[in-house]
Amino acid sequence: MDIVEHKHVSDVRDPDSESVGKLAVNYKDVLDLKYLYTLMHEWLVEEGYAPRDDSKFKEIFYYQKEDANAGNFYHWRWRLEKDPPETKLWKYELEIDTMVLSTKDVELAVKGKKVKAQKGEIEVSITGFLIPDPNGRFSRGILKKFRRFILKNFLRKHRDHYKSTLESEMKRFQEAIKSYLKLETYLPERETADFWRQAP
Repeated sequence: MDIVEHKHVSDVRDPDSESVGKLAVNYKDVLDLKYLYTLMHEWLVEEGYAPRDDSKFKEIFYYQKEDANAGNFYHWRWRLEKDPPETKLWKYELEIDTMVLSTKDVELAVKGKKVKAQKGEIEVSITGFLIPDPNGRFSRGILKKFRRFILKNFLRKHRDHYKSTLESEMKRFQEAIKSYLKLETYLPERETADFWRQAP
């Protein structure tokens, strides 16, 4: 049995941040876990939520327990941010919480070739937050006293627009995961980047 874990990072965020909601993906069947991990990672990088440099990818929690009898268990959380290109008044934040339960390695026969995959259950939770005033424009001088009033009232329509945009991006991410999980074939030539953690 192998256990790999690293510590939590603080969950503190701006008290005026607003939750945009939570989406989920639940799946129980056969999948290529390495490919799914890579797909999620690459989607977030391509959409501007994380840098290409993996050392700066914000994985705030990771836990792995391997058990040949009960099946392997994985749990990781990513907290990623994106600056909308047309404004400096808001920042998007996504928290991706993924749990993989009772997973065991299996082999599939595809076009006469054996392909390695996993069988188990996966749960992906996608939570979005709209972070206000990330550069502290309304946190200086006299504006500091009226910061919350400005954000909640004068910038209400502006805020609602960016909440809606973030919600749409969350749904696209959810659909990207669902679309992969609906696939019934596992291509032998499919390549996976070396993002997947390996137990020491």
